[in-house]
Amino acid sequence: IRHAPNGEIRSDDPTFDGELDAVLNLNASRLVDHRKATWDAVTAVLSRSRGAATRADVRGLKTRWETKNVSGELPEYCGVAIHYLEKRLARLP
Repeated sequence: IRHAPNGEIRSDDPTFDGELDAVLNLNASRLVDHRKATWDAVTAVLSRSRGAATRADVRGLKTRWETKNVSGELPEYCGVAIHYLEKRLARLP
């Protein structure tokens, strides 16, 4: 499973990809819009980093998305943010 920048969730397995839509309804427009907004917010934070985002910047942001609130809940759509940040970390030296 992968998160696309447009907010969709996709799979390279055609059967599973179809089930993401038809059975799980994970690409309903409201969910796609919220995932895209999360993706855009994360990329906006990183683009405001002084110059290029460093490994420390990305790790720090990832830690914030992985941290539960006082009620023990993770932020909504944290999976999208964490997925993007892990991909970003993998590309950094």
